[in-house]
Amino acid sequence: MVNLSITEKMEIVLSVGQILAENGATANKIINNVKRVAVSMQIPKENFNLKVMPEVLFLNVSCGEKSHLAFRNYENHGVDMNIVNLINTLTIKAVKKNYPPQKFNDILNRIVSRNKLYSNTQIIFATGLFCGAFCFLFGGDLLASFYTAIAAIMGKFFQLKSIKYGVNHFCAIAIASFVATSLAYFAHFLPTETMWTPFVACSLFLIPGIPIMNAITESLDGFLLNGMTKAYHSTLIAISIMVGIVLAANIWEHLEEIDLGKVSLLVDHSFVELLFLGIIVSISFSTFINAPKKILLLLGSLGVIALIIKDLIIYHLVLSTEMATFISSLIIGILAIIAKKYTYAPTLLLTVPPIISFVPGVLIFRALSSFVYIRYLNAEQFFYEMGFAIDALQIIVAMTVGVTLPYLLANKFLKKNHRFIRPFKKAGYFYKLRRFAK
Repeated sequence: MVNLSITEKMEIVLSVGQILAENGATANKIINNVKRVAVSMQIPKENFNLKVMPEVLFLNVSCGEKSHLAFRNYENHGVDMNIVNLINTLTIKAVKKNYPPQKFNDILNRIVSRNKLYSNTQIIFATGLFCGAFCFLFGGDLLASFYTAIAAIMGKFFQLKSIKYGVNHFCAIAIASFVATSLAYFAHFLPTETMWTPFVACSLFLIPGIPIMNAITESLDGFLLNGMTKAYHSTLIAISIMVGIVLAANIWEHLEEIDLGKVSLLVDHSFVELLFLGIIVSISFSTFINAPKKILLLLGSLGVIALIIKDLIIYHLVLSTEMATFISSLIIGILAIIAKKYTYAPTLLLTVPPIISFVPGVLIFRALSSFVYIRYLNAEQFFYEMGFAIDALQIIVAMTVGVTLPYLLANKFLKKNHRFIRPFKKAGYFYKLRRFAK
């Protein structure tokens, strides 16, 4: 076995942090994984310090009177939950089985060199299913949902082609939004009474679900600068989507005639419909973030549970949409921590796909439309439309806070309150809850 120097070990540690940062891991997840790598390489915890900043990682290791400092830049801000999941599993095994540094590095390189689990064709097809299911969720009929799927498929196709030819990421999003919205314009020629729902649902595949979740999670977890950076990144994506809609509106001059008032904000679905919609939306979104195939059924099941609970709360307990969203997300967050014990998957992976169906697409589109057609609105109409933006923001906050709260409680409070945990140590429940929340 080759003994590596402290500098070489630090390079491996920073490589782990960089890969996680570039693939959608939260700052807390990066720190936990990097600490496990350091422990497996016999770097004492008390001599180890890592600072996660936007675009750069700082690592300091003290060895007696010497102090070693290294940093690593990272530029990409993609999402690949399969890589995050594999590295999370690798670091756990490295500590348990005491992997030598060279073996750990070899496995890490194999993980990075893996191809994506889903081909572009599969992702494009999943995009159609995703947006078509959302159209039906918003009250559209089967014909409108089918047309929405076609518009979304073409939008995703142009987005992937634009990225392939080196177009800027945000420009590619604007192109996809423009193509999907332009095709959705022709929906009013269809023999359907829900011809306006395709406008709302056709661009939802561009919604930055993981960045938004990370932004609020990291802000609540104390990483304010990282949270603000990801919130800014999410805002740029939203602006890019709006640019595509504006371009389509300028070309198709009749887009201002769209009557979004005919798109219902709440639609009551049967149990069978919720079953299929929950599975389709959750699994389709999972392909966007390259989720491991072995947990797709679990994610689909959680998606069904989330939709059914929300539907029961709204229509049977008669609570507000915001409260129903919060309670449903809270339950999914608790179930995700329990499921984490058996899957070793990151909490983010187990929580975002199931609750992605809560995205207030109608409210978001109406808010964006108020900016697009601001010249046609008087002050009273503008502030009325801005109310939809506030409602959408409240629902998004309810989603993220609800699904994050169990994780924060398990990871912070239960770990510190030993007096509270001690009576339950014999059963092992809170120990496992704390352990698998990491």
